[in-house]
Amino acid sequence: AAARRETAAAAVSDGGGGARSRDGVSLGRRLGYLPRQLDEVELDHGRRVAPSNGAAVVDDDDDARVVALTRHMRQLPKLELHAHLNGCVRDSTLLDRAEAVSRAAEDDATEDAPAREEEAEEEEAGEDENDRTGANKTPKPPPKPTAPRPHRKTADVRALLAKPDGKGRPLQRCFDLFAAIHDLCTDHDSLRRIAAEATMDFARDGVVYLELRTTPKCVPSRNVTKASYCAAVLDGLALGKKLADDWRRSKRRAGGDDDEGGTRGSSDASSNSSSFESFAICARLILSVDRRETPEEAVKTVKLAAFLRDAGADVCGVDLSGNPALGHWKSFEPALRLARHLKLPVTLHCGEIEGTGTEEAAMIAFEPDRFGHCVHTSRDPERWLALRRSEIPIEICVSSNCVTDSVPRDESCDGSHASRARRHHVGQAHAVGHPLCICTDDPGVFETTLSREYALVAVAFDLSDDDVRELVTGTVRHAFMTDAHDDPFAERAMRVKRRVMRGAANWRGFPGGRRASARRRAIGGVASRLMRRIREVGSALTTSLSRSNSPVSSEKGIRYADDDDDDDDDDYERTAFGLLASALVGGGVAAAACRLCVKL
Repeated sequence: AAARRETAAAAVSDGGGGARSRDGVSLGRRLGYLPRQLDEVELDHGRRVAPSNGAAVVDDDDDARVVALTRHMRQLPKLELHAHLNGCVRDSTLLDRAEAVSRAAEDDATEDAPAREEEAEEEEAGEDENDRTGANKTPKPPPKPTAPRPHRKTADVRALLAKPDGKGRPLQRCFDLFAAIHDLCTDHDSLRRIAAEATMDFARDGVVYLELRTTPKCVPSRNVTKASYCAAVLDGLALGKKLADDWRRSKRRAGGDDDEGGTRGSSDASSNSSSFESFAICARLILSVDRRETPEEAVKTVKLAAFLRDAGADVCGVDLSGNPALGHWKSFEPALRLARHLKLPVTLHCGEIEGTGTEEAAMIAFEPDRFGHCVHTSRDPERWLALRRSEIPIEICVSSNCVTDSVPRDESCDGSHASRARRHHVGQAHAVGHPLCICTDDPGVFETTLSREYALVAVAFDLSDDDVRELVTGTVRHAFMTDAHDDPFAERAMRVKRRVMRGAANWRGFPGGRRASARRRAIGGVASRLMRRIREVGSALTTSLSRSNSPVSSEKGIRYADDDDDDDDDDYERTAFGLLASALVGGGVAAAACRLCVKL
């Protein structure tokens, strides 16, 4: 894989000379991995944006705002933490694969026809030589094993990709589309292409950090093993990053065009050149354990993830996904505990369907690093309270939950996407300050982008510019990257964080958004840091006071030298609690005073 990446990089830098070869276009055209133009994506499920003035040709005002804000959201550097590889397949790529499989099947049939005729003639000659009783009949050789090919015709795939109502695909058609993707795209060449195209599409949408997840598959008929599957995907991620980086450089050389298709002046381009980060996107891989797998296969996937991470590959975690109606949590828990023992971050799909309350409670008790969806978890008061107390971040996928009917319809829904999104639990989580991150889940199948998801949430819940900034910058804390010295990804993680923070601070916002002034944002940031610092000092002071006396062993456990009776213990605990409460109250008052000064 490393040799192939070096070869691809050399081909980009030396293939033909000139700026055109250096920007990755020549190699991309040869491989068919060209960045998808965003104006060709139906971001609003069938309603296109007018190319002249950027206005949306829609009847509903909320959906029109979603389409209009999507372009402005592309200018914001974002992080994608929940996206499935097979869900990122382009329609054109799937059609190409169907046509290639059909041509291969026809070629095989043409090549095998003479051989079958020769075998038939030999069989007839052997029957003539045998006697009538058949005692000396020549035995037939066993049939040669043939690799099963997917029975997917191009016309059938084209019918699956069609939208009957012109707006979106029905739920059952989405499931059928996933089955077609599994049939047509589980080979090394397809995996490399899908991963490269997905990386470029996310970079084109303004995503600077991507965690792409997939389940390693073993298909002996196509010479695909779990290890070779992961190698092909990692190869595609590396190629996609290279092409996206070269595309970004070519856009800068072209005259200051920004990443999202808008044009900045030359002064803006020159002023931002000093803070420019050379990379377009940083893509990493999460290995998923499918609920259809056996516990033994789950353990193999976890060990493979640890091996690839230790070998220097961009593997950053483990996921549990698949049909939530299949499998049992208890059978996968040992493999996920092994992942935790191997210091692999864990994320779990949770609460996607009804009737899994016991499993959801067990998952919350497991305390993974992140949760996916949690649609039905948020509707149960007891489980929602447990989730809030755990403060485990939730990967929110609004369009995915709406299309798959996880978010129910009612009479108040007027049919628009924003109206349907208002019933999503993202508003409930955001209102109470629970950590969350906006994601796409399956952008290719559900026809969305991360910018559209942010625009949809902003319109549905009337978020301000600062609210969107906080969502983006908060996602940095939930990504599977650290700045530890022993982490080889630490340097890139710091670059990603700087890129996101600078981009969020310089983001111009969206029209009509309640954007705060630069001075107000700066003072608000100082107030937040001050409150956080006061809380840290108060906690440290309380801890130091509670541990000021040397511990003494006793039959009742660890006690302190001046712990003579229970009354002293109670007084001491009340004192420590009072100090902590005072620190927290003082921090809140300081923050409130700063915010009041800002408003005045």
